[in-house]
Amino acid sequence: MRYRFVLIVSLLYSLMAVNAVRGDESGKTPSLIFAADASNDLYGIAHEAIEEGVARFDTPLQAVKAAADGGGVVLAADGYPDKPLVVADEVFAIAKRKGLKLYLEFPASGTAGLKLDEPAKNSLKRLVVNQDGVLDGLKKMHILDPHECVYV
Repeated sequence: MRYRFVLIVSLLYSLMAVNAVRGDESGKTPSLIFAADASNDLYGIAHEAIEEGVARFDTPLQAVKAAADGGGVVLAADGYPDKPLVVADEVFAIAKRKGLKLYLEFPASGTAGLKLDEPAKNSLKRLVVNQDGVLDGLKKMHILDPHECVYV
């Protein structure tokens, strides 16, 4: 669990580096913007790690409309693993016009013209780290459990 947290926080900080969003009514400027359910685990970890630096919207359309030009938006797949993320073409049109960087979690085939295979389940039983220095505390030959992963 600790490594999953570290990986997710690393992803979030990477996104923050390229992210700029319009501030909320309090005048604070969030560092990261999400389209996700409030119970989404990725959003929850980001909110816990960054606190006031995260903004959440219920829909992808609300999120891209709120994002500042050139900002970044995480579109979370709240239905994972049963339901891939479907995003309306209007969201991509707005994102393109505003120069947004989008992170799509578990997108459905056909979303934004993507041609993806059907979702597949991970058949790996374990992962072995093949080099030192990937993450602090993660050493060569450590064994990780990928759990049940569904991917496209």
